[in-house]
Formats: sequence, structure tokens, C-alpha cells
Amino acid sequence: MEPAIKLTIALPGLQPLSVALSRLRTDISDWTTFWTQRFAPFFYQNVLQDFVLEGGQSGESWAPLSPGYAAWKQRVAPGAGLLVRTGLLKSSLTRPDGPESVYRVTPTSLEIGTSVSYAMYHQMGTRRMPARPPMRVNEAFMRVVGKDLQAYVQETWQRRRAEAGSAAA
Repeated sequence: MEPAIKLTIALPGLQPLSVALSRLRTDISDWTTFWTQRFAPFFYQNVLQDFVLEGGQSGESWAPLSPGYAAWKQRVAPGAGLLVRTGLLKSSLTRPDGPESVYRVTPTSLEIGTSVSYAMYHQMGTRRMPARPPMRVNEAFMRVVGKDLQAYVQETWQRRRAEAGSAAA
């Protein structure tokens, strides 16, 4: 049986994760409210926690810097955490209005990301640098999203029934 609602998150270099609600049927055609008021704030909060915990929110902590680069970075940007030197990458991935943020909402999709040119090197790694993916989600994240998706559908149904009842009265 094909799921009635399926949300898939695909990130470069990582396996896509999906959450599906098979028992719910819906005719919601515009998911903008869910994207903007529920999913995006939760996603941005998780990415921010990953920057604070240097990857530890969504999985294994990011690999430490090489000793030479760590010494250089301490001179240039003292106290800056992993993946943070100027703050551009972090701000672009932790809020929709950050410089270089990619945030596109349509009724049926949401695109969140960054246009920072070096972001993909961190996401995927290179021959000389380990991957330190600033954007990743895990099963726990998807469970919360699935529960919120289910709650949103139920709230939408209840609101529609209430509106239909008041229109009939």
C-alpha cells in the first residue's frame, strides 16, 4: 500500500531519510504553513545545535582540525568553532534570512540550504579534508517530524470541520 503522506529529506552525501504516514489520508494541497511554521524552525534549530555541538546533535561529532590548520585558525579567528570562521556558512544554514541562505517554499516542497561556495566541501569532504556535514538529519529527527506532520494533518482536519460547521449554521 502506497503511503498517503511521505516526506523525504535528501542531503548531498547522505542517504535520504523518509517518514510516511500510511493510515492518514489527506487532501491538503498547500503545505506552506507546515513548512514555514513547523518544519523550517525545527530544522534550523537542529542545524544550530549541530554547530554548537560540532556535529554531535545529529550524529558523530565532526572530525577535529589538523594541527597546522587549528593553529592558523586560532590566530585568525580565536575561539571560533568547527565550520565557523566568518560565520557566513553558519548564518546561511541556521536561519531563512541569513546571507547566502537558500529558502524556497512552494505549496508542495521546501528547499533549505546555502549558496556558500565552500559548503559542499564540508558536506562531502575532499581528498585532504574529512567530511564535516553541516546539514544532516537522523532517525530521531525524522520521528519528531513524523509526529508533527501527523499532528498538523489532524489539526487541519479539525479546523476544516469547524469551519464547515460554522458555515452550515
